[in-house]
Order: sequence, then structure tokens, then C-alpha cells
Amino acid sequence: MAKKASSAPPSARGAPRQAPRLAPRSPRKSSWRILWFTVIVALLLPWILPSIIVVLVGMVPSIVTLIVDRSPRKYGALTIAALNFAGVLPYLVKLWAKSQSLENALNIVVDVFALMVMYGAAGFGWMIFLTIPTFVASIFMVVSQRRVALLRENQRKVVEEWGESISRAESPAGKS
Repeated sequence: MAKKASSAPPSARGAPRQAPRLAPRSPRKSSWRILWFTVIVALLLPWILPSIIVVLVGMVPSIVTLIVDRSPRKYGALTIAALNFAGVLPYLVKLWAKSQSLENALNIVVDVFALMVMYGAAGFGWMIFLTIPTFVASIFMVVSQRRVALLRENQRKVVEEWGESISRAESPAGKS
């Protein structure tokens, strides 16, 4: 039975598809987006400035880690930033619950206990980042050692059942 030629386009017949090429963005569109973003931020700045102050001061350990972390995926910075933000968030909510004013933001920023909570949360992020990989590696080592012990036990049972000759390597070419 002859195979029928398909009149479907190559992409429908299973040929590899090429990704559509996107037209490069014009510099005018990019500059307009930047301009609009700047205008919106400038208009909102009087209302969000207290929040920005609390977040910037509270997230200093994360910013430093982002600069210092040289790994390509920045796992350290991500871990520390997540816990650091968890430490900043209660004070940000406290600021939002009160009137969001510069005075309240500065009161939070100069409160030693608040800074200790924010930076302490980042410290816990460092502890997690430094200890968890070692802990996981030790678990994997114990699991793999247990697996090797089970395989050796199975090997011993097979040798007992089939005899010692099964454990020696014999090439098939050696048999005539």
C-alpha cells in the first residue's frame, strides 16, 4: 500500500517549527514606556514615599546580598530576601494601618526593635541558606549508603544461590 503524500503545510506534518521572529522594539516605544512609568511614580510618590522608606531601610540585607551573590540563579539572595520581606511586612502593614505619613515611617525606621526584627529575619534567611544544602546532602548520603548496603546484600544472596562463578567476570568471547 503506497503512502499518500500530504498536502498539509510542513508545520502540520511534524517538521520542526521555527519560532516567529519578533520585530525589534523601537526606541521610541521604550522611551515612552519609561516616560509614563516615571510620570506615574512621580505622581504617586507623595503617597508611597513612607512605604518606600520603610521597605528600603528594612531590605538593606537583601540588597547587599543581591549585589554580593555571584551565583547565576541567586538562590542566596532569593532566600534572604523572602525572609527579610517577611520581617518588613508587619511594619509595612502597621504603617498602612496608621496614617501613612513620613513621621510614622521614620518612627518605624528608628525603632531598634523593628530593625532587629527586619534584620533578624534576614539573618534566619542566611541560616537557612547556609545549613539546608548541607542537611540535604547528608540525607542523600545516608540514603545512598543504605541503597549500596541493600544492593550488596542482594548480591551476596545471588552468589549464595548461583555459586561463586556468577560473580567473576567472564567474557562471552572466552567461551568456545
